[in-house]
Amino acid sequence: MFTTTNAKHVLVAGNVARTASASIDPNSADYIADGEVVIVSSAGTVLDSTTVLAEDKIRIVQRSGDQVFYSPTIKGSDIASYKGSAYASDVEQLSYLGWNGTSGAIDEITSNDYLVRIVRQDTQATYLNKEMLKFGAYRSLATTSQEDIAKGLVESLIANFSREPEQEIKFERVCSGTQATDGTATSITVTNGSTAATLNAGATTVAVGDYLVIGAGATDAVYEITALVGTAVTLDVPYQGTSAAGVSIDYITAANVTAGDMGIKMTGVARKFKRGVFKFSKVRFVVTLDNFGTTVVTNDTEANEGNGTWERSQELEWFASEAAHGKVERIGTPPPEFKKDCGDGRSFSTLYVSFADRSYAGIQGTPDSKIELILLLDKGVEGAGFGGQVTGAATDIMNVLDAYAVAKGVGTAQVGNL
Repeated sequence: MFTTTNAKHVLVAGNVARTASASIDPNSADYIADGEVVIVSSAGTVLDSTTVLAEDKIRIVQRSGDQVFYSPTIKGSDIASYKGSAYASDVEQLSYLGWNGTSGAIDEITSNDYLVRIVRQDTQATYLNKEMLKFGAYRSLATTSQEDIAKGLVESLIANFSREPEQEIKFERVCSGTQATDGTATSITVTNGSTAATLNAGATTVAVGDYLVIGAGATDAVYEITALVGTAVTLDVPYQGTSAAGVSIDYITAANVTAGDMGIKMTGVARKFKRGVFKFSKVRFVVTLDNFGTTVVTNDTEANEGNGTWERSQELEWFASEAAHGKVERIGTPPPEFKKDCGDGRSFSTLYVSFADRSYAGIQGTPDSKIELILLLDKGVEGAGFGGQVTGAATDIMNVLDAYAVAKGVGTAQVGNL
């Protein structure tokens, strides 16, 4: 008796329109397009939301280039679960020390040893189930300010984390001081890791000692101007964001910085990803404080890998669909490349169909082979919509599958969940 337990199959529905009178016959004038998915009967006839009702068994078929991929045979009475999941974007962790955009401050303690610990929670597999700990430190003077403490700690954290092969946490200062807009210098060109920046025009009110708010938002990073000649600006700390031109700016006068509260903004940075090589994951960390008085840490946003992101979808396609078609040699230098229908930068809604494949009868009876079919529905770039083959016509994917699931009493319509 042969069984396949907990097998996963992945098919990808491209962001394409439905071919008129779609056919899975490569010699037909109506042969389905690359990326097109159809639901067929046991005989290979393309079904619509009416004809599927009479079918006991169906298969889902995807064309990928010059190849056609089939799901295992699905029998309605063998379906255990039928559910859809909408696309949700991934999110990086965001935490604040001190002022967090609404409240908070850094407690000003003179002649004090400030110590902030960053405990990484996403590195246990790398370090034999141990968490990596790094820190930032600053010794305040006999006279101190939130401005001095925040700068000292940010410089320490940047220097300490610069020893890592990649920057995976970004450390920046934020300030509650009243923001203003310069009459002519309204944007800036900045380079990651550099203190040199260029204004779009000569400043009329911004001066040395003021702080630029790069991004012009209430919680965007602030940098002190240490030199200003024409449009050339020197920042007090190397720019930590992504290199860009034409970034909007506001500014905070030196007096308003002193009158306001300061904070340190700690943001996870997207990690390197390559399917089959670098796993898709998010940076996760815990911040603890020593000798900070009443200063608090605010965990503003938790990291989340999202749902249907192109990275997660590519991993599913690489690991699941290729193994299901017999390609299990995943180790090599370079690692093997399989079919890739999940394009970079795309977004996907997901349909999960869990069922038992009882199509094989062995000498000891019919094995109960548990199968999960994952159908990835390309929604285009983030915020876009499905191609014409997903919903809206009798032969479209979700119309047919919803009709089948409802008719067989194994699930409710899922198109509204996508």
